Amino acid sequence: MDHHINSKIMRDLVLSPFIWFKVLFEQRNLFKEFVKRDIKGRFAGSFAGFSWAIINPIAQILIYIFLFSVIFRVKLSRMELGTESFAVYLLAAIFQWLAFSEGVSRAAGILVENANLITKVVFAVEILPATAVSSAFFLNGLGLGLVLVWLIVKGYLAWSWLWMPVVSLLFWCFAIGFAAFLAALTVFLRDIQQALATILSVWFYFTPILYPLSMVPSSLHVYMKLNPLFSFIELYHQVLLVHTIDGNLLLIASFWAISTLFLGLFFFKRLQPSFGDVL
Repeated sequence: MDHHINSKIMRDLVLSPFIWFKVLFEQRNLFKEFVKRDIKGRFAGSFAGFSWAIINPIAQILIYIFLFSVIFRVKLSRMELGTESFAVYLLAAIFQWLAFSEGVSRAAGILVENANLITKVVFAVEILPATAVSSAFFLNGLGLGLVLVWLIVKGYLAWSWLWMPVVSLLFWCFAIGFAAFLAALTVFLRDIQQALATILSVWFYFTPILYPLSMVPSSLHVYMKLNPLFSFIELYHQVLLVHTIDGNLLLIASFWAISTLFLGLFFFKRLQPSFGDVL
């Protein structure tokens, strides 16, 4: 009996991502509409409308460049990090972090916010957390696109940039798995939403975005590398600035992306039958 139960759990674990993406593919038109509506909703009623999706990241980029090129003139090791500019180092990863943090933050409460839709309509619930993450990645991807244009102007373009779609896809998969886990858990434990802001704040400062790993005491390096986001952020820095890619880091990032995707979607599918009762 136990063997049968364990086999079923393993089968469900393996199949969960395939079932999830099958639903998204079958409901792709609805999924696209949800993403469009989510993006448009952020700028609804504003005079500039969607233009804010470009204006805001431009303002952020200019502020960072001013702060770390004029006020805080921190110099980095070009040999180690591929740049002497702290602003360049920061901008090479900040929008990726914003995409992740914004996506999982919105996904955490998205099932609760759409309780009426879930309980009263036959609806593919998988679309909701996927929408939160995908719209966040799209909007912050515009900011990343502007950074890439700036880096091209400054002469950073290299063959290693061809790895960007691979790293970004792995990062998106990691975010989807984590978001699905949080979305399902928040249905039963509403405090998750309140705690998440603090968790993400600590997580941000524990990830080498505002500083390179070389600034951290060597005794703490092993703990820094246990951070799941470490491999993704370091890969972005390597690909964009150092113009190389570490195979070991890519394997670690792939491990985090795949394991989080499978476990997060499995957790979501196991709890999904109870959503209607709790909501």
